Amino acid sequence: MWKILLLPVAALSALSFLASCKQLPRGFEEPEASIVIPAYFLHSGNKDLDSWLEEPFQVQYDEVPLPHVFNKFPLNDINYRLERLPPDAESFSVDSPGITRRQLLWALSQEYHLSMTFEYANRQPTVLVVRARPQSVMD
Repeated sequence: MWKILLLPVAALSALSFLASCKQLPRGFEEPEASIVIPAYFLHSGNKDLDSWLEEPFQVQYDEVPLPHVFNKFPLNDINYRLERLPPDAESFSVDSPGITRRQLLWALSQEYHLSMTFEYANRQPTVLVVRARPQSVMD
């Protein structure tokens, strides 16, 4: 009889454990589901870098000039080479309780018509090159 009573308790404990495995740190939410990114965007093949890109953060930028966005947390951990950025680009604003770096970079690439590609040395990504897409690509 006691075995029958323990089964529901064991099942509830297992469900509780599984639910806690997916929880993000306190204060963070799931990444923005509304930002759909193509699978190829900034796929580096480097496990550490891909994990870094997928980590969600709370981000609040208010009217940050485009070149300065790359110097702000959480994007400021890697090297960037900014080329031919639009000189008349409006400032960037975002307020998100849970956005990944990949989603943030995708949003920037779409907002300002930027291309972003990694440069490699010894098969390791060393710098993210950010440049304005040619006008013919934007049309």
